[in-house]
Amino acid sequence: MSENGQTPIPLLKKEQRLYVCKGSPWKEAVKTYYSVRRLGKVWYVPSTYRAGDLMLTILETDPPVAFCLDVATVDGGRGKDIRVDDSKTVLFDHGLSVERIKKKLGFTPQSRGFYEGEKARKILQALRDERAEQKPWFAV
Repeated sequence: MSENGQTPIPLLKKEQRLYVCKGSPWKEAVKTYYSVRRLGKVWYVPSTYRAGDLMLTILETDPPVAFCLDVATVDGGRGKDIRVDDSKTVLFDHGLSVERIKKKLGFTPQSRGFYEGEKARKILQALRDERAEQKPWFAV
């Protein structure tokens, strides 16, 4: 831990990709996130992710909120459960405003496909910047 006692947002590694995972309905998604088995049909992410890829979880609240950043431990696939390394999870304790992240980036991170290279690094930096501002996610 370093960023003000919080788990730091990682740098993008070579060959690593960033996926956006949507949690909807958000209340059910949060409930399943904190359950032991984390099962439920509330997480939406393309199944093409690989072990080691990053997953930014956005809850479909109004306005939307960035909830956490995880590292996949297994390759995705149709009907496979999402598995992440809990020791590497970056939980955004008070959520991050997707609207403010969008303004920083000039685009909205989408859950279709993945981001890599410079675009993924820009998203990770926008997360770092938004987290450092410590503003409530619902105050747009």
